[in-house]
Amino acid sequence: MENIVRCVVCAGAGIFSLLHLVAAGSAVRKEPKPSHIVMSLGALGLLGAIMACFLGGRMDWLLALFSCGLICGAAVYNGKTAGNLHPSHHIARAAYACILVFGFLQV
Repeated sequence: MENIVRCVVCAGAGIFSLLHLVAAGSAVRKEPKPSHIVMSLGALGLLGAIMACFLGGRMDWLLALFSCGLICGAAVYNGKTAGNLHPSHHIARAAYACILVFGFLQV
C-alpha cells in the first residue's frame, strides 16, 4: 500500500513539476526574467524531491516544500508584474502544492 501512495504522490509531483518546467522554459525563450529562472529551479528541485523519495531520503518533503514555494512565489510575481494576476489560479496552485508536500510527509 505504501508503494502505491508513493507512486501516486510522485506522479502528481512529476506532472506539477514538468508543467511548470515547460511553462518557465517557454517564458525564458521569449523574455528571460529572474522569476522564470526561479520557477525552473523550483521545478528541478521538485524533480529532485521525487528522486529522493524513491531513494529513501527522509528530507524529501523539505525539498518539496522549498521547491513548491519557489514555483508558487515565481508564479505570483509573474502575474503581478504582467498585470494579470488571477487569485483563484494561484490559490489552486498553492493548494495543490500543499497537498503534494503533505503527501511527501506521508510516504
